[in-house]
Amino acid sequence: MKNIIFTAILLSFTLLIFAQEPISMRSQATGNTIEDNWDLIYDTIELKFVDGIHFYTNLADFNTIYKNEEWADDNVPFLSELPLGIAFTNPFATNLKHSFLLRLRDSMQPESVNGGEGEHSEKNTNYEDKNDDGIYDYISVYDISNNNYDISKKSSFVLNNSFGCELYTYGLKFTINSENEEDDEAINDMGIIGFGHNLHPILKGNYGESIQETLFSIEDDLQVMSSDVNSDFSTITENDNSKIDFSFMTLVNIFNLRPEFRFDLSINNVSKKDVATDDKYYGEFNYIETPDLTGLQDQEHGFINDSYISKTETDGKNFIGKFAIKNILQNTKKRRDCGFWEIGMNFGLGSGNYHYESSRKTNSLEVKIPGESNLFSSIDSTYYSLKIVDHGDWNGTQFQMFGKYKYNLSKDVIFGISSIFDYSSINRETDYSYSMYQKQSLLYGAGYDDEDSYVALLTESNTADREYFTQIWENKIPVGLEFKLPEKDLSINDSFSLRNFSFRLGTTYTYTKIIEEDKHQIKTSKPNTNVYTFGNGEIDIFIDENSFSSTKNRSENISASKRFSGGIGYQHSENLSIDAGGYVEEDGENYYLGISFSLSK
Repeated sequence: MKNIIFTAILLSFTLLIFAQEPISMRSQATGNTIEDNWDLIYDTIELKFVDGIHFYTNLADFNTIYKNEEWADDNVPFLSELPLGIAFTNPFATNLKHSFLLRLRDSMQPESVNGGEGEHSEKNTNYEDKNDDGIYDYISVYDISNNNYDISKKSSFVLNNSFGCELYTYGLKFTINSENEEDDEAINDMGIIGFGHNLHPILKGNYGESIQETLFSIEDDLQVMSSDVNSDFSTITENDNSKIDFSFMTLVNIFNLRPEFRFDLSINNVSKKDVATDDKYYGEFNYIETPDLTGLQDQEHGFINDSYISKTETDGKNFIGKFAIKNILQNTKKRRDCGFWEIGMNFGLGSGNYHYESSRKTNSLEVKIPGESNLFSSIDSTYYSLKIVDHGDWNGTQFQMFGKYKYNLSKDVIFGISSIFDYSSINRETDYSYSMYQKQSLLYGAGYDDEDSYVALLTESNTADREYFTQIWENKIPVGLEFKLPEKDLSINDSFSLRNFSFRLGTTYTYTKIIEEDKHQIKTSKPNTNVYTFGNGEIDIFIDENSFSSTKNRSENISASKRFSGGIGYQHSENLSIDAGGYVEEDGENYYLGISFSLSK
């Protein structure tokens, strides 16, 4: 689990470096090869070239994400945001432009539970004829309640500024982001299968529930069987970060060209990247058998208390430098439609602290009292504790090379293609410790001095120097096309305004290679030791001399995929445009659909 979390942190590190805020419908529909004003307004340099006042509110779809549900038949909307953005020229300095963006999300999505969604409760009472004499002699009562939600909250603020002075442009952007997500599914199996009478364990991925079940006879002979299970699961992910971008651009003369030379420096501060799990399970059962001819009854009762707690805490900073050269091939009225080629590279360094800690504790008791007098009663109890601590530092690097080409084949057709190569690596060096303790008691008879009675103590522990290394290579080649219907093919009146529609297509090929290495160099260890103390005073000790060894695990994953995208844009006027679009992965399981309205003056 902690390796999956750490890989997610690496991907977050990658996204922090190169994420754009936001991504427009036009860009998504064409594989991010053809920009719209949204993409330019929140860029520290490109903001200079966008004229007028632009306003975005909840009519705009700012990259809403659709999540594929593991157990659902269809994809469901997972993140819903309220965006509020504006871009304008400073009224006191015409060469200074600003843009603001506020994104708010407070989402609580019900998920499918046992027969319902979100919160569900059900109580059943059944009458049964166990001996087939035509008379109901047993009543069973089943009472269950479930609770299953996905909760997601976010607040994000962007302040972008661009200042142009003759041949030079300067940019400064501040970004603050805070996210909180909560899931209520079990991380591990909870409880013990086969423990007690009719006691239901919880499997990994199940949601929190409360179950009470009772079976009892309604005749003179009494039999009662009851169980009570209560479970509650919570995994909370918190992500707080801030970012400052400094940018500089100037025009240079190279080989009779006059390209734009650009330099960017970004400083990211990840103040919190925490994933905390708190899972609890409690089960209790009672069983009383129908009395035999002597009037004696078999009786059993017991409980199990199971908990799993873990927390991964990461913080740090990364610094990113970007160099790029952009040459405008075709000047148009709007910067978003200009033809150009651009090449560049990014390089980033990051470091920070890492702490992982988890504990699993299980306490159970099972008491059996046989009805037959010649059998002994028994008490079986177990206490189990497991703790892992992994603490240290991480450092990472990232390198990107990119090239982009966009060209207006005619006034009705725009073509775009890009090639992006990313390399990311993070190395984590930690002090690792593992300890396990288990005490099991099995006691027979009234005096509990039977030779078969025993108390067993099982212990083991180790410490190690650990190094966890992850590398990601990714190569993307997106291709996009936007076209309009030729005016010569349209009627003079064009009652449907077809000449104002733009049709967009795109496809993105992605090649990914991930390598993970996990090394444990044992420093100290206490081998698996099992000490049995029997009721007659005998002691047996079993020691595994080869409990732990230094290990190195390496895995390599290579995959390739395609994403198909498309959309339609309608330019009603200079002041209003409407865009719809989305994408679908080639496996058909993950997709996105959205619509947006852009207002400008």
